[in-house]
Amino acid sequence: MDYVDGRSLKDLGFKSGSETWGSLIFAGPQTPAARHLHRQLADVYVQLRQLEFPRIGALGLRSRDVSALTCNPRQISVCNRPLSIDMALQELDGLQPDNIFPPRKTLSTASEFVDGLLRLAHNKLEKEPDQGMDEDEPASILYAAHYFKRFVQDEWLDRSANRGPFVLMHGDMENVMSNLLFDKDYNLVGILDFVLLIQEDYNKQVGCLRAAIQEREKALGLPPRLSTEWAPLEKWCYGAVAIGLNYPEHAYLVYWDLIFRKLVPRLRGATQEQRDQQHEKEVVPRIKAFMEASEERRAFLERKIREQLEYFEAEKEHYGYKAPRRIVKRVC
Repeated sequence: MDYVDGRSLKDLGFKSGSETWGSLIFAGPQTPAARHLHRQLADVYVQLRQLEFPRIGALGLRSRDVSALTCNPRQISVCNRPLSIDMALQELDGLQPDNIFPPRKTLSTASEFVDGLLRLAHNKLEKEPDQGMDEDEPASILYAAHYFKRFVQDEWLDRSANRGPFVLMHGDMENVMSNLLFDKDYNLVGILDFVLLIQEDYNKQVGCLRAAIQEREKALGLPPRLSTEWAPLEKWCYGAVAIGLNYPEHAYLVYWDLIFRKLVPRLRGATQEQRDQQHEKEVVPRIKAFMEASEERRAFLERKIREQLEYFEAEKEHYGYKAPRRIVKRVC
C-alpha cells in the first residue's frame, strides 16, 4: 500500500454554487475547475473500461503463498467474493452475510450479483431490530422494500448485459468527496476503493462527464463504448438505484422519492396541504391494500414493530435518555 499526498474535495473547499465550481444543480456553463475534474474522471473511466473480466467479484491472488507486493500482475484475477461496506457492517452486527456471499465465491452473471444484493437488503430487514421507524412509517418500509426489489428485477437490470463482460469501475462515486484525492490545483493524485460491477452515475452531471469521456475516447482512437453505454443516464437517475442496492438504508428514499414518482409525479409548487392531500389519496390506499393482501406481511410488520420498540427501550436505558424514541403515526 502506497502513501499518496492528497486532499479530498471537501478539504479543498468544494461547494456547489461557489465561484470555483459553479452550480452543480442548475444548467449553466462549466467552470474551468469543474471541466478539469470531469476530464480527469473521464481519463480514469476510459482506461478502466478497457479492462474486461468474465466474472464479478474482488481481485486477488489464488495462492496464499504469493505476495501481493512481489507477484506477477498476471497472477492477479477475480477470485474473491464481491465485498461492500454493507456486508462489513452486517458482519459486525452478526447478521451473517456470508450465507449470501460466501468467501471466495465469484459470480458469472449480473442477475446473480443483483439478486445477492437484494438478499442482503432483505437480510438486513429481517434481522436488524432498528429500522428507523421513528422517522419512516412502518408499513411504508415494507412497501418500499417490496416494490424497490420488483423495480430492480423487472425494469432496472439490463438483461442484455447479464453475462458481461464486467469492468473494473469505481463503486463509490456517490462518495466522490472523500474517495478521490487531489492536489491544491485540483489534479487527481489518488483514488480509493474499486470494485467489479456495472457503474451508474447521476443524471445531472453525467452529461458533462459523458462529453469529457467522448473527447477522451476520440483522442485515444477508441470506439465510443463507455459514452454510449452511459447515454441513458442523462435521462433518468439510474445511479440512485445502484446506491439503494449497495446501501439498503437508502433504498427507502430511492423508492419513494424517485421510483414511485415515475408512477405518481410530485406536485410542483404545491403547498404542504396539497402535498398532504396527495399523500392521503395516492400513497395511503396503496400501502393499506398492500398490507391487507397478506397475513404474512401483517405478522411480519407486527414483529418488526415489537423489535423496534424493544430496541428504543434498550437504547434509552443504555444512553440514559429521559424517554425512548417513538414510532411515527402508523398508516395501518
